[in-house]
Amino acid sequence: MAVVARHSILVIDDEQGVRTFLKTALQGCGYSVDVVKDTTEAEIQLKDGGYIGIIVDFQLPAEDGMTFLQRLRGQGIDIPAILISGYAILDTMVNALDSHIAAFIVKPFELRELIDIVNQSFWPTNTLNYRS
Repeated sequence: MAVVARHSILVIDDEQGVRTFLKTALQGCGYSVDVVKDTTEAEIQLKDGGYIGIIVDFQLPAEDGMTFLQRLRGQGIDIPAILISGYAILDTMVNALDSHIAAFIVKPFELRELIDIVNQSFWPTNTLNYRS
């Protein structure tokens, strides 16, 4: 069983470069970050619990991020989530926000924007700060 740190975030993205970027950026702000490449691996990680939030790519090979989050909510797992996508599709963005997704971010995004959204979405009274 994995030990999940107090400020842990789970990142789900099929692109290694995105996973590495997000892990490095968020760790630089004091978060502990676990990264996985798909929703199957994410479900295994989530069984241990303890995450303050999830960042998930919309476009994943087996199951899209939105469907995964809706399925989690159907199982009673209500964890704050940020959906990221390389496509700014209005319907997807509206559906994400209607599904109580904390935020929808379009790639590419600025590091400062990501950190601000993570801090606001996962820790409304957060004291963790971006260090440039």
